[in-house]
Amino acid sequence: MTDLGARETSFSMEGNPECFRSGMQPDTTSGGRLLSASEDSRANPGFKMTRPAKRRVRIVLIVMLFIILAAFITVVAILASGRTDSTPGSTPKESEEPMILSASHHHIRCKDNVTVSNTASQWRHWNDRMPEWRQLPDIKHGGFVIVSPVLKLEQGGASGGVLLSMRLPGNNTRFHVVALTIDRKNKTKPRVLNSGNRRCDSVAINDEDFFKDGGKAFRIYVFYKRHFRLHGIKATVTSLPRLHSYRALGTDEVTTATTSPDFAVVGPGTRDHCSLEIMNRENIDCDWWNIEGGDAGDFVLTEGSNCIKGGTKSDESASSFLKLQPSDDLHETRALLISPRLRQDAPSVTLTFWLMLKCQGLEIRVHRVPWGSGVGAMDASSVVASISSRPIHLQWEFRTFEIPLPGSHSSYQLVLEGVIPANASCEDEKCGPGSVNAGKKPKLPTLAIDSLTLELFYERCPMEEGSDVMDCSFQTNSSDATLCEWKSSFPAGIPPEVQFPSFSDWKSESSGTGTRHGATQQHLEGRGRILTFDPSGKAGHEPYLRTPLVVASKNCSCLMNLTYLMRGLLTPRLQVNLLYGSDTSDENREKEAQWSLFGHQSEDWQTALIPLNMRRNSPFQIEVRARNVAHAVADLHIDDIVFEGCAMKKT
Repeated sequence: MTDLGARETSFSMEGNPECFRSGMQPDTTSGGRLLSASEDSRANPGFKMTRPAKRRVRIVLIVMLFIILAAFITVVAILASGRTDSTPGSTPKESEEPMILSASHHHIRCKDNVTVSNTASQWRHWNDRMPEWRQLPDIKHGGFVIVSPVLKLEQGGASGGVLLSMRLPGNNTRFHVVALTIDRKNKTKPRVLNSGNRRCDSVAINDEDFFKDGGKAFRIYVFYKRHFRLHGIKATVTSLPRLHSYRALGTDEVTTATTSPDFAVVGPGTRDHCSLEIMNRENIDCDWWNIEGGDAGDFVLTEGSNCIKGGTKSDESASSFLKLQPSDDLHETRALLISPRLRQDAPSVTLTFWLMLKCQGLEIRVHRVPWGSGVGAMDASSVVASISSRPIHLQWEFRTFEIPLPGSHSSYQLVLEGVIPANASCEDEKCGPGSVNAGKKPKLPTLAIDSLTLELFYERCPMEEGSDVMDCSFQTNSSDATLCEWKSSFPAGIPPEVQFPSFSDWKSESSGTGTRHGATQQHLEGRGRILTFDPSGKAGHEPYLRTPLVVASKNCSCLMNLTYLMRGLLTPRLQVNLLYGSDTSDENREKEAQWSLFGHQSEDWQTALIPLNMRRNSPFQIEVRARNVAHAVADLHIDDIVFEGCAMKKT
């Protein structure tokens, strides 16, 4: 037998030694092969396996190994994909009855427990062998997909798409969302949902071409690549109103309507300021958009009207602002402005703007809506603030709103809704000073807005880290006058070498005037010294108090308490600003209004609680300024200034 280098395997078996000693030969008639026996083998009876038997054993072992390996791979794949169906790679059946989405279902919330299964009315989980992957070249293949039930918009309704809201796992996975008709001939462009914080995120699917017929049946496919098990998801699919057109703020001649505006994004450390100033014919300094449709009017950019001289900078130079006026007095007039995208990276956002409401019954409502939902999510529950007109609104009014941003969505938008009711009354209203019809009754109800700002508001500074370095009661322990760390401006024309405290704009006072304006003796009783600005002969002048240059130790917010007395109809405006920049002599530095009031406020002292948003390592000054100063006898008075938990120090 030729040695082929293979290892032989012996199987010993007990034999009858007499058989071998007697020379008996084995029976080979059945085709067996005679094995030669040596003397050694006769001494230890047995036999060796033949070559064909050895090959058969090897084949059986290899087949068994492949079967075990295939079973192991199948189990791992099922566990990784989280599948519960028994037909891997199969495509959803289209025989089920579609779920009809009516236009009235527009509330956005992740409320439904959607189980991953192959029940017809539930979402289902499939793998990457679905043909939909091959139809999406802009999405990388090799992942998994969650498939919705068959959906259908209400035929002939007002729906223009759907909003998918999902509670996502916290593992930084990108989910690609696509809608496909059940015949797979039409699809929407892919949208992306980003998980990471286990929050409810929403994406609008509102391609105009895809939903123009309204009644077509479709599914929503959510593709992802991460290999993790989804035991279940929370999701809601709601219908959206038909697409509205958005128009950038400006004149009709230079702006065009679009259904897909490029919204700016407001994130941590950024501040969006819409000054509404016309930089050039094609560039308006504003990131807000006018929504066309869904209302009965539009905000119009203007530089003045018969009843309003100009914007908030009109005392310096003509400035533009937005106005809303009715086309007739028989119908309600509504207009909508939508903000940039607000990332939910802070507990709240601060919205500030200037407004003027001429005539009674006018209102501005502020809505907070999830990103992408637009006017479809607007209802009574989305209103977070509102302002109504009051009599004799002569000057611009400054408003600040701190609006919470719940963690239920990753991004939001604000919508300003201006409302002028039918037959709005203008009987008790007068046009503002400097306008064409100053002092006269307005011819048309007018709602005006100017200079909008948005800034994510940081969490409150820890109280133990607060500083009292800028606190001031404007008197020493011995009752002498002092400005503490603050500095006052001086009237124009006084040279620096003679700028003594007695010549400053803001003067210390400890006794009342006894007149019908300003602080009487009764107002000063028990208060010690206060600061007073007398506007007589100083029309157009803007006196201020300023801190030295300070810097915040961290990104946080705090409160400034300002006690003031504004008594008299023509009392100048009192305003608190933050001035950013290390050059204190630069009067053109970035200036942010934090609080502002104009005219008579009360017969007694009031205290303003002014929130301050401080940026780490950004030098700034705090300024208290008087504006809109006329030749009048109405004084401004300031008492204690106290800061609560403001983590700042002098540079």
